[in-house]
Amino acid sequence: MTQGYKLKFLMRILTVSFLVFVSLALKDIPKINWVSENVRADVLMPDGKHLIGIAEKSAKDLKIGEVIQFERFGFVCYQGIKDREHEFWFAHK
Repeated sequence: MTQGYKLKFLMRILTVSFLVFVSLALKDIPKINWVSENVRADVLMPDGKHLIGIAEKSAKDLKIGEVIQFERFGFVCYQGIKDREHEFWFAHK
């Protein structure tokens, strides 16, 4: 099965049993984001659910109350560290 992805600011690729360069054109296909150095993150959503993931290591330098953007997710407000995870509250898309 062939699946297409876009590496942000880089290129489009197709997966077969290996990666194939396709083009630099922007398409509405699944996106791949990566973070080389990370910290654990917990985002409290408006419905009370928690989404667990990772954030860039620079999240360690945030001040409580600071609003930042998680790309392709939305804006979040930093709440500090809770249970060894950086806690954020979802603000808006």
